[in-house]
Amino acid sequence: MAEWQSSAAVSLLLLLLSAFIPPAASEAAGGLLRWASTLHNLPQSNISTWPRAAANGSPCNFVGVSCSAAGDVVRLNLTNSGLNGTLQAFPFSSLPNLTHLELSVNLLTGSIPPEIGLLANLVDLDFSLNQLSGRIPPEIGRLANLQVLHIVENRLTGAIPDEIGRLESITELALYENRLTGNLTKLARLYLYSNELSGPIPPEIGHLSTALTELFIDTNQLSGPIPASFGNLTKLTTFFIFDNNLSGAIPDEIGNLESLQYLSLHTNNLSVNSLILLHLYSNRLSGPIPPGIAFIRVRLEDNQFTGNISEDFGIYPNLQYLDLSRNNFHGEVSPSKWVSCPNLATLRISGNRVTGEIPGPIGNHPKLQALDLSSNQLVGQIPLELANLTSLVKLQLSGNQLSGIIVAVKKLNCSDDSSEDDESHKEFLREVEALTEIRHRNIVKLYGFCSQSNHSFLVYEYLDRGSLASVLSQDNSGARELDWGKRLNIVRGVAHALSYLHHDCAIPIVHRDVTSNNVLLDRDYEAKVADFGTAKLLSSDSSNWTTQAGTRGYIAPELAYTMRVTEKCDVYSFGVVALEVIRGSHPGELVLSLASSTEEEAAAAVVSLDDLLDRRLARPVPGFRQELENVVRIAALCLNVDPQFRPEMRLVCEMLSKGHKRKVTRGRQ
Repeated sequence: MAEWQSSAAVSLLLLLLSAFIPPAASEAAGGLLRWASTLHNLPQSNISTWPRAAANGSPCNFVGVSCSAAGDVVRLNLTNSGLNGTLQAFPFSSLPNLTHLELSVNLLTGSIPPEIGLLANLVDLDFSLNQLSGRIPPEIGRLANLQVLHIVENRLTGAIPDEIGRLESITELALYENRLTGNLTKLARLYLYSNELSGPIPPEIGHLSTALTELFIDTNQLSGPIPASFGNLTKLTTFFIFDNNLSGAIPDEIGNLESLQYLSLHTNNLSVNSLILLHLYSNRLSGPIPPGIAFIRVRLEDNQFTGNISEDFGIYPNLQYLDLSRNNFHGEVSPSKWVSCPNLATLRISGNRVTGEIPGPIGNHPKLQALDLSSNQLVGQIPLELANLTSLVKLQLSGNQLSGIIVAVKKLNCSDDSSEDDESHKEFLREVEALTEIRHRNIVKLYGFCSQSNHSFLVYEYLDRGSLASVLSQDNSGARELDWGKRLNIVRGVAHALSYLHHDCAIPIVHRDVTSNNVLLDRDYEAKVADFGTAKLLSSDSSNWTTQAGTRGYIAPELAYTMRVTEKCDVYSFGVVALEVIRGSHPGELVLSLASSTEEEAAAAVVSLDDLLDRRLARPVPGFRQELENVVRIAALCLNVDPQFRPEMRLVCEMLSKGHKRKVTRGRQ
């Protein structure tokens, strides 16, 4: 601080400078030092070394200063230098040869002095990211050589001075993030977004510059129509005017912008040939879509467009994204139109008055990822051709009058080993045919199957709530929806399903992959065992030896060394699932401790029931508590490491229904 404490010291330093260096350099150095002395917090700034540098010679040794060969200061770059103060003492008159003045990212306050107009040779001026206030001085229009003017993110107010229109050399003008209100022939990019500009758009902007390529005047308070003069900006490639209060029709002259690639007009009150991106959503546009537009990506949702979607909408072979949602289109979805869009990835026509059936050829789009035809007046069945949409990740057809049933399809990968004969394939067909005959309230209906050389498909009943695992993994509110009564009913439902498979089918069936992912829930939380992709028939002439199937954490331990599939494998898996329903998550190591426990140890686990329960639910009332204790005892029996000592599933059902009132010993079943 000692270097800046005394104005007398500064004056003495300036006197010494004038004695040893040329007058122009001395004047520049002196002016910079005087300005620096007015700034705050200088020891923490980058220019705190200026006095020592001045003592050694010219200002060319100052941090941030660049000089010409003749010793004239031509550049001052103090970007992000910790400057805190004003520009009122800045030596504009002492720097006549300055071409670059860069003071961005500091804490400069106050107004921009009118003396800025003295920098006649200035080419680049950057005051961005400060706290400058007041108006832009009209004297800035004297900078005839200025090419770049950046004053973004300050606190400037008032109108943009007309004198800026005299900057014939300007190529970059950035004034955004201020509070400005407000003829540039060489202007290439104009950024005025995120201000408080209001009133109509001056038509003179359309005459600003034939070189203009980017125009950003979005996020203001502009009103009135889009000037037809904008059609003169023939080199414009990007035009963003969204989030204003514009109204009226889009002028026909916009169609003259042959270079336009990005046009965004959304969020206004509005009532165009090489276009790549078109955003017109959230307006009040009406009438038919104009013909002859070569679309690639189009968003026209939330307007009042009308017309016949099959007749008035053209063919766009390059179309990739189309959203016509929530308009007033009518007519049918024409198959010929969509066949001509091989690159289509997203098609959304929800919330219109489209009628007829969903055309089958819409399934001939291998790139289609999202199809939304909801909230229309479509009828008929969902075409089978939709199964060909291998890239589809979102399908929304709700709010129509479609008929038929919704199904779930599971794809099985089959071995392509040519050494295998047809016997295994025939066995698969026999087993699946048997599964299609199963009818039980707690088993998902298998409607049919399709078998090909490398793939097979199983067609199941579709259930609304998805898997038990997904419901258990929901947040607290979702988990609480699955209360103790529903959970006990799920355990009983899974037990009844497995008992039916093991004991009531003509040929016993072992599921082999009983997990919480393979237990589905309907709208009323009724459990239905699903996914028979690994199920095995246990015929009397079968050896019951097979390749290992199942899911880690649910597989019976004997499969690891015997590979022998019996009903007791399902019993073990049921024990894991029963505990998972009670805990709200996979029981983990508890399975091992219960599997190897004695009956007394299993009883001790029941005593500590509170440690086993899902903590997201309230503690169970006495009646439910007794049933939950019963489930834990039965699960412990099912998890016995020796399959011979596990109960059969019909006995499990009996114990569940009787509340396990009688003592069950851990003997052979």
